[in-house]
Amino acid sequence: PVAYRSFDPSTSGPLNIYLQSIPAWFGLPLTYISSRLIGITLVFGTLAFLWFTYRRFLTERLADLALMPAYCFYLFAWDSDFVHCSSEHVAVFLGAVAVYLLARDFQSGSSTSLFRTGALGALAGGMVFAKLQAVPAAAALLLLAVPIAWRKSHRTAALTTLAAGAALIPAAFLALFLRFGVLRDFWIFYLKANAAYTQVTGLSPYGKICNAIELLFGMSNMGAYVWGLLAVFVAALAAAVALGLGRRHPSATSLHEQGCLTVASAVLLAAGSTSVAAPGRQFMHYLLFLVVPLGVSTASALLWIHTFFCARTWKYAAPLGVACFLCATCILPTAARDHIDDAWDASPFSPGEPLPAAIRQYASDHDQVAVWGRRTELYVITRRVSATRFPDSVAQFEPSPYLPYYRRLYMEDFLRAMPPVFIDAVGPGGFTYTDRSEAGYETFEELRQAVARDYHQTAEIDGARLFVRNDRLPAAQR
Repeated sequence: PVAYRSFDPSTSGPLNIYLQSIPAWFGLPLTYISSRLIGITLVFGTLAFLWFTYRRFLTERLADLALMPAYCFYLFAWDSDFVHCSSEHVAVFLGAVAVYLLARDFQSGSSTSLFRTGALGALAGGMVFAKLQAVPAAAALLLLAVPIAWRKSHRTAALTTLAAGAALIPAAFLALFLRFGVLRDFWIFYLKANAAYTQVTGLSPYGKICNAIELLFGMSNMGAYVWGLLAVFVAALAAAVALGLGRRHPSATSLHEQGCLTVASAVLLAAGSTSVAAPGRQFMHYLLFLVVPLGVSTASALLWIHTFFCARTWKYAAPLGVACFLCATCILPTAARDHIDDAWDASPFSPGEPLPAAIRQYASDHDQVAVWGRRTELYVITRRVSATRFPDSVAQFEPSPYLPYYRRLYMEDFLRAMPPVFIDAVGPGGFTYTDRSEAGYETFEELRQAVARDYHQTAEIDGARLFVRNDRLPAAQR
C-alpha cells in the first residue's frame, strides 16, 4: 500500500494509517477493537514517557503527582474524540518520546550521544507525517534541541546529526513518493489541500484564538483540568517570585535547571496551542496536542512549588492540593453529567443493522465497495475495503480549487474497481451531509452516468441508497 495511491489519509498523516494496519500484517481484521487497542497503547506510551521525563527533574513521588492531571484527564474523558483512537494519538506519542530524549540530552551536559540526538530529530520529523497539524510542536522540539546540541563537546556533529535525524523520515517518504509517482498527489492532498482547509473558515488569527478558547473551556472536559492547572501555575509563579526575591535560597544550579524547564514548557505550550487554534475549527480531538505541553508545564510548576515549601509544609499542602484538584476537575464534573456512556458512540456501529446486512448480501468478503458521503463506518462494520483511495467523498463535493482534480481521481479509481455495491450515504441518516441536491452522487455528472449505466438501485435503507452492479443482480431484479 502506497499513501496517496492506495489511500488518502485526509487530514491525518500516512504514519497513522500504516500503524492502524498492523493487525492486517498478521492476517487479523481491522476493527474498532484493534483501533482502540492501538489507541490505548499510544495513550499509555504517552503517559509513560511523560513520567520518564518528570523523573529527570523530580523525585519519583513528585513525578507521580505531576502525571496525575494527564492520567485523570484520559480516565475521566467523556467525549468520543478523546476515547477513540484519534489522528493526533501517534503525533502526541512521538512528541512525548521526543520530550523525554530532550530532557536526557539537556541533563547530560556537554557529553554527546549522537544516537539520542538523531533519534530526537527523527521523532520530530515523524510527527509531521503523523499529523500535519503537529508542525508547530515538531518545530518547537527542534528549536529547543538546537541550543542543547550547541553546548555539546562535539557541537558540529551534534547539530548535523539533529538535522539529519529530522530529515530522515521526510526523505524516506519522498523516496517512496518518487518511486511510485505520487509526489504531486502528496503535495496536493497533504499540503495544499490542508492549507486550504484552514482558510475555509475565513477567521482572523484572533478569531481562531477565540475559537480555540471556546473549544477548550466551553465545550470540552479538558477545560476543567486547565482551570485546575492554572491554579497550580499561579502558585508556581508566586513561588518562583519568592525564590527570586530571596525568601528561599536554593543553589544557582537548581534555579538554572528550573528556569530552563519553565522556558521549555512555555515554548511547548505555545506550539501546542498553535496546533489547536490554526485550523479555526472546533474539533475536540485537536485538544490532544495540549497533553504533552500541559504535562511538562505541570512538572515545572511542581518543581518551583516544592523548592519553595519546606518539607514539613509540603507534607500537608500536597495531599490537600491533590484532593481539591480531583474534586474540582474529575469527581464533581463527572457526577454532574446526565449521560456518561455517550463517549463510546456504540449505537451507530452495529453490524446487524439492515444497511450493513444488505451490503454484505451483495458484496463478498473479498469485494470492494464504494460509499459516497461521510459514513465511513460502513467499511468497518461490513469489513469491506473501499473501492477508491478516499475514505469519504467530502473532497469530491466540498467547494475547493482542487475539486476537478479530486473528482478525476475518484472516477479513475471507481471505474478501475467497478465495485459490486455503491452506496449513496447522503440523506436523512447521513453524517453532516443530508441534502442530496447539494451533495448527492447526482451532483457529480460523470459518476451519475456511470451509476445509471452499470448499477441498479435495490433499496433505500436508513437514509442511504443502495446500488448493485447489474451483473450481480438476478435477471428479475435488473
